[in-house]
Amino acid sequence: MTVVLSRLLSRLLWSRGWAAPVLVVSFVFATSWPLMALAEPAGSELVQAGNYWWYFVVTASTVGYGGFSPRTAAGHVVGAYVIVGGIVTLTTVFARLAAALETMKGRRMQGLERVR
Repeated sequence: MTVVLSRLLSRLLWSRGWAAPVLVVSFVFATSWPLMALAEPAGSELVQAGNYWWYFVVTASTVGYGGFSPRTAAGHVVGAYVIVGGIVTLTTVFARLAAALETMKGRRMQGLERVR
């Protein structure tokens, strides 16, 4: 599974246009987890690896299921950082998808792609 994920990440990172979202989400995750560990009280369930990954995905995508949440004010600040990082990542992903669709449409309109 790790090999599959690393290959997928390397393909996304080196393919044109996908590097920004991958780098943003990686940077936000890599910086927010230690910050949350510092902000939350010792023994907090939130900073455990599996729990933090879930919290990060749910918070960054702004779904907000609420299964885990920070208890301290500093933890709330880190949570806001994750939300902003998630919004930036989703914005870059959607912009990249829109550009890819526009490129495909343009190639079809110019007759460079076969229409099936």
